[in-house]
Amino acid sequence: MRRIHRNLYGKVLIVAGVWMTLAVSMRAQQSLADVLRSATMTNGSAPLSDTVGLPQPPSTLEDALHSLYTSADVIFTGEVTSVERSDETVTVRFQVLEGIRGVSDGATYVLREWAGLWVDDPSRYVVKEQRLMLLRANSACGYASPAGGVGAFTLHGDSAQGSVDLRWLAVQVPASTQNTVQPAAQSFAVVESTVKRDVSQMDRAMVTSMLRAWHRMEVTQ
Repeated sequence: MRRIHRNLYGKVLIVAGVWMTLAVSMRAQQSLADVLRSATMTNGSAPLSDTVGLPQPPSTLEDALHSLYTSADVIFTGEVTSVERSDETVTVRFQVLEGIRGVSDGATYVLREWAGLWVDDPSRYVVKEQRLMLLRANSACGYASPAGGVGAFTLHGDSAQGSVDLRWLAVQVPASTQNTVQPAAQSFAVVESTVKRDVSQMDRAMVTSMLRAWHRMEVTQ
């Protein structure tokens, strides 16, 4: 009887060992499959930046401008008419030339900034210069700020033949795609010769037309 029990016990141990071996093997195969699946998602169908939630940089200068447009509450082209400084605040007045969002043509827009911004840049705005302004709404302290930290672009020339200095925006676009600018709407066309000559100096009329087209599409939606 003892011999029978020992034989039976040995068989039970063998069967248990086989099942444990199979279970470990299946678990290992499943883990390997999970690893391979993750690698495929990372290197194939899903970009790594998507899996970690990182925002994608703009691929064109137009994309960068549109991103700035969506974050701005007030957009206009205007001429600086006065700059008044105090210990805590600098007040800049603009005569609005083209009001695109939040302000009308011909109006006076008053921009108030913290004086600390002018310590290292005493010529942030100069009387008689013209700017394309994309601004966030006033803070609780009454200060407004350029959208994205760069939304105050110098304008050169007149509205028909002038240009917009977008160099601070162009640095956000990869160099390999800076010469690619797509039209925002079929109502206007890209001036390719201007873009190819200097991507940071874009046609003034084209830029304002893009901004107006985006605003019209936004209003009609």
